[in-house]
Amino acid sequence: MRFIAPYLAACAALAAISGAQAFEPPVIYGTVGVIDGDTIAVNGLKVRLDGIDAPEGGQTCKTISGQTWSCGLAATEAMVLIAGKKLAMCDVTGRDRYRRRIGICRVIRPGEMSIEIGGEMVERGLAVAYRKYSLRYVPNELRAKAFNRGMWAGEFQMPWDYRKAKKAQIRARRGM
Repeated sequence: MRFIAPYLAACAALAAISGAQAFEPPVIYGTVGVIDGDTIAVNGLKVRLDGIDAPEGGQTCKTISGQTWSCGLAATEAMVLIAGKKLAMCDVTGRDRYRRRIGICRVIRPGEMSIEIGGEMVERGLAVAYRKYSLRYVPNELRAKAFNRGMWAGEFQMPWDYRKAKKAQIRARRGM
């Protein structure tokens, strides 16, 4: 016991010197709250799904006949159906540039197979494989595209291009 206190003090000092973060568990388990088509909260902890990118809330897409639909809203609604208020487990793989947790998350269904949330969103055509960060969901995307699911049933702008264009519009309005 007499060795534990000095050891803990030394660990605390090293953490303070190195600027280390408090320990964060590599797995998060709990009830899901939906933020949008590629971000959830598990027991209040925000997790950006690893390897996918979903349309933004205000983003629209076009059907094959040219009709506009709210694909961003549809992605969020699909996320609610897949994961909202359900139990999930997320393997935290890191943090993004905004310091959000990045994770591969599964909805847990006792007695049944778990559903990998990111894969399901891409499979439905309401998110795309974010190849810049992972190739994990490319097969899901290829199936969604082959079967014209979700956004693949018409025309859409990749979510990262949509965000970039929106930022450019805002800068242009501000005269930057």
